[in-house]
Amino acid sequence: MQITFVLRYLRACLLRACGLLWLAKRRIAKRGVIVLTLHRVLENDEFSSSSSLPATLVHRKTFQRLIAWACDRFEILDLKEGAPSWDATASRPRIAITFDDGWLDNYEFAEPIATRAHCPITIFVCPGIAGIRFPFWPERVSRLLANTSDAAVHRIFPDLPNAGREQTIEAVIARMKEMTPEDRDSWIRQLEDAAPGRQTLEDREPLNSTMTWEQIREISHRGVAIGSHTLTHQILTSIPRDIASSELTTSRDAIEANLQQSCVMLAYPNGNHDAGIREAARAAGYRLAFANQRGCWTNKTDLFQIPRINIWEAKLTTPRGRFSQAMAEYYLFWQPATASI
Repeated sequence: MQITFVLRYLRACLLRACGLLWLAKRRIAKRGVIVLTLHRVLENDEFSSSSSLPATLVHRKTFQRLIAWACDRFEILDLKEGAPSWDATASRPRIAITFDDGWLDNYEFAEPIATRAHCPITIFVCPGIAGIRFPFWPERVSRLLANTSDAAVHRIFPDLPNAGREQTIEAVIARMKEMTPEDRDSWIRQLEDAAPGRQTLEDREPLNSTMTWEQIREISHRGVAIGSHTLTHQILTSIPRDIASSELTTSRDAIEANLQQSCVMLAYPNGNHDAGIREAARAAGYRLAFANQRGCWTNKTDLFQIPRINIWEAKLTTPRGRFSQAMAEYYLFWQPATASI
């Protein structure tokens, strides 16, 4: 993995040195908007001990440098204003910055950094699990797997390939995302039975919590756009359609009731959607819905399939952990510019 990381960094530096990243940025500026997906922003101690997957984590100092760089180089859109104008070519590349899940660290670190820089951000929250400790099952599964022997894990998942613990955790979580909630709960109970002793989570990871409504209202009043991430973060394509529709409508209603403002933006949990889910989102009153897939938002994009690029620490830094403009430009502009848009 480290070799792959180094090679990708060297490639990004080469593309930047020969001007190809500049051409990619120019193409994006002419054709559309890049939307970033982030999740968590953590200080060093909790970053290194977090049970969240690495692909959801950014160091606070890295995020601070990302925001400073982005504000200096790009036009950052405020999604509260709706879809961007396509009438004229932008003079600079346009980006939008979004966060999924509504983590407490968004309140503690991400929002203050963005607000001080006058940088608009959007946070998609799940009203049904606001203010909850260890609110999402992947972190619970990660913590269980980290404390369960390899032998016990392979007894539960006998067809898992032999790999390091981090790869095993990622493989199990990826598999569970494809299950129905009932099947997933059954497998989690097996992991709990196999874990040595009772797993206590309340004294671990102080920021492994979602924002309370008071905190959501506070950052909303400071200008953060709040969107829906469904009611309880169910993967919509894995549950019955009527329940999916309820997740969409109840979430929107709760946000509007608590914030006293309209909620017209949705981010699909895990990015999963299909034609039926998109139609349910329209029926629920949303006007923009965001997925997770490589690409650029253009005037031809279906407003219920807006692509976003997942951003995390390794996509923003050198192999030594320093913020890298070359790496950031590679993922923000080179990959979308070379994708089918």
